[in-house]
Amino acid sequence: MQKTLHESFFSHMSRYVGVGLISGSVVHAGTLGGSSSKYITLIILGALLFSLGTLIQHKGEKINKLLSYIFISVIISFGTGMVSGATQHYLD
Repeated sequence: MQKTLHESFFSHMSRYVGVGLISGSVVHAGTLGGSSSKYITLIILGALLFSLGTLIQHKGEKINKLLSYIFISVIISFGTGMVSGATQHYLD
C-alpha cells in the first residue's frame, strides 16, 4: 500500500523528533539538573512519537517485528544521548 506524502512526512518527523527527545532528555537530565520528572515525561513522549511514526511507516507488517524494532531503537536512543552528551558536555 502506497503512503501519502503527508503520512510519509509525519512518519519521518515523528520518528526523528521522538529520537531527539529521548536522546536530548538523557543528555540534559545529567547536565541541567532540575526536575527529573520533566525529562522522564519527555522520554516517554519521545518513545510514543517514535512508536507512532514507526507504526505508520510500517503499517501492515507483523507487530512482533515492529515492537522489537521499536524497543531496540529506543534503547539505542539512550546510548546516542549518552555518547553525544558526554562529548558535548564533557566539561560541564
